[in-house]
Formats: sequence, C-alpha cells, structure tokens
Amino acid sequence: AAHADNGPAFNLGKSIVWVDVNTVVAVDVPFTGGQRKTFTTTVTSLCTGFFISSSADIATAGHCVEMSDNKRIAAIDHVIDEQELTGADGRPLDPRRLSWVTRMVSQQASVGQPDGIDGGPLSGKRMVRAQIVAQQPFENGDHALLHVTNLSGTPALKIASNAPTTGDSVVSIGFPGSVAGAADVSRQPPSFKPGTVSSGTVTGSGAPNTEISSAMTQGMSGGPTVNLRGEVLGVNSRVELAEAEAIF
Repeated sequence: AAHADNGPAFNLGKSIVWVDVNTVVAVDVPFTGGQRKTFTTTVTSLCTGFFISSSADIATAGHCVEMSDNKRIAAIDHVIDEQELTGADGRPLDPRRLSWVTRMVSQQASVGQPDGIDGGPLSGKRMVRAQIVAQQPFENGDHALLHVTNLSGTPALKIASNAPTTGDSVVSIGFPGSVAGAADVSRQPPSFKPGTVSSGTVTGSGAPNTEISSAMTQGMSGGPTVNLRGEVLGVNSRVELAEAEAIF
C-alpha cells in the first residue's frame, strides 16, 4: 500500500470530500410553427475533492463546475423527460442531436464526507455549502477551487515538489459512482486505485496532463492522484470511455 509521511494511505481519506454541484439550466425549446418556450431544469454533478489548506480550501476538477457539453446534453434530456416532449412524428428525441440553446441560470456546490471516513472534519454530518472561487476548463488545466466558510482545522494534503515521470507508481483516490450504485453511500469510504504513469502530454492550450493506468471511473473526478509518499501529483480529470487509461 502507498504510505504518506504520517502513516498508511488510508489516513489520506480524512482529506477527501464529496462534491455535489447542482446547476440550474434554462433550455430554449423550439416548437413547430416558430414558437419557442424556455424550461428550467437542474443537473447534478457528483465528484470528489480534497482539502488543500487548514482553512477549508478544496481542490476539485474544473469540469465538475463548468457548463460542459455533457451538462448541456443532460439538461436537454431532463426537459424532454419532464415535459414529455417528442418529435413532430411522435418519435423519441435524442438530446445529443439537438441544437437547442441552453444557459446556466445558477449553480450551487455542497461538500461532505460519509461515515466511512473516520475522523474527517465533515464525516457523518450533513452536506455544507461551498463557494466556487475559481475554475479552469480542461484545455487550461481542469482545476477548480472551492471554499467552505467558518470551517477550520481541515487536514490538507501535501503537494509533491516534483512532477511524475513515466513508470512511476501512483494511487488515484475518489468516490467511484460504480461503487456508490451497489453500496450504502452514507458509509462509503473513498477508493484507492493503484496505477503507473504512462506518459506526460499537454493540451492544445499548453496545459500539462499525465496519462496513468489507474482504473478510475466517473465520480472520482476531482480527487487527488498521489505518489507513494502520499503527496498530490494532480487532480483526477477524465477517463476516455474507449480506453483503459485515465488523465490527471
């Protein structure tokens, strides 16, 4: 198992938090005859985050809070279902093929920890509001910063001083949605997924990212990937559905 300077890897779990982001989206629906009507719906993103200071600053993935294409499609799909909309021919509508205009109306982030995290500052408590301080899209790094007001003494993870190199062993941490679907979420501890560094690349905008072999799934976005000393190397960003590799 990976070890941090102060004990086993599982001690890192005290710094890991759920991140729930509710985004209210307005969807402009065109009807036959040129009429249009706007409906609002809420899209929820379930991600992971981690404390990076003793004063409740939290790092997570930027795409967890941005108005991404996935959220646009989800919002359209929600409206189709909620309003029981069909095509002019009565057939079901495919939200991925529709160019309906969407816009974000409001957004609210909440964080918490399940009972499965022993000793965490939010363990077993109700979800608390978190301020969205800053956000980067994937092309610029896929990072977001949250903050919880009036919460102190949070266990910050240490940031690694050196970048990883190909072949290094790593551990990716987070709350996989696949586990949540088959377990008592209120008692679910974070998962630790071991892997190695496969390559280092950059985005089209020049932001660095790292390809790893850790078996990450949706829900782990925003959690940390650490070295074997428990130091944070990066934020879990994305996994390509057609590939086994993930990126931080």
